[in-house]
Amino acid sequence: MYGDDMKYIIFKEGEHGKEFPIIFPLIFKHDQIAKRFVSSHNKIHIVSAGFVSHLLKCSEESNTLDTSSRKEEDTDLIRDFFGMASDMDLKITWKTQTQGKG
Repeated sequence: MYGDDMKYIIFKEGEHGKEFPIIFPLIFKHDQIAKRFVSSHNKIHIVSAGFVSHLLKCSEESNTLDTSSRKEEDTDLIRDFFGMASDMDLKITWKTQTQGKG
């Protein structure tokens, strides 16, 4: 993990619904975020969870939810969600956004 990593959870609405990601800071635990969605919407369930890097690469697992990242599948889903198709798109975007910071 790097300093810019965040946590994520992939949720799904219903049995045949669309999957969607929630990305949040490291200070929160996976189960804290998950219970906000699952308890208020009984048709939403957790598909996977883990950590996501500044290049939107997913890895690891959630100990508090006892579920793992689907790594490449989650990476693709999150990148699609943000309209990023490839590592090159992300490197260009990251470089552009971080230039001049310091």
